[in-house]
Amino acid sequence: MKIRFPHRLQTTKNEPLKKTKTNLNQAAYRARKTKQRQTKIKQRKADKPKREKKELVLEMLLTIREHFPEMFDWMREIDDVRQKASTYELAAILRACLAMYLFKSGSRNQYNQNREDEKFKKNFKRLFGFDMPHGDSVQNVISRLNTEQIEMLKHKMVQKLIQRKTFHGRRYRGKWFCIAVDASGVGSYDHERDEQCLHTTSKNGKVTWFHSVHRPSW
Repeated sequence: MKIRFPHRLQTTKNEPLKKTKTNLNQAAYRARKTKQRQTKIKQRKADKPKREKKELVLEMLLTIREHFPEMFDWMREIDDVRQKASTYELAAILRACLAMYLFKSGSRNQYNQNREDEKFKKNFKRLFGFDMPHGDSVQNVISRLNTEQIEMLKHKMVQKLIQRKTFHGRRYRGKWFCIAVDASGVGSYDHERDEQCLHTTSKNGKVTWFHSVHRPSW
């Protein structure tokens, strides 16, 4: 008499092999997903500085447009020291300086490198309304401008904020304005330009001369 086993019992010998293949497939799938997550995390970390910089630039441009819509007109009132005709008006040169600050350019060389990037140039023109002048041209013009007129530009900005009562809601005890005073560097040199120059010496003995100025912040 022949005994016939059910079909499910005839395949029991292959079940360990199937389970092993299934476990391997699941492990490979989990490893692939883990690698993809790690890649996305690394990419987000790498893109974070660019994203924060872009958000900062947009925020500051919106602030300028909201509180100082006349800023570029004020820039045009500053005396242009250039004797020859130029492709860029003085307001464009001053806005390029503002852009260097907004983009946190560590040097004119870095600014010029950004200037060669087509996408960067396109976004720059869209934000500021003009093509990027060369960093060396900006430096040559700025170094010859009347600093008192530049200071007057800042005076007009603060005056505008006071007139618009921008800080009134943040007065201390509803009465006094709070102002923080800090020193800021305005220039560094490889030689002593005048008696007001301060200096610092690096570990290798290099002496750097610089000017600092106290600036209030609201």
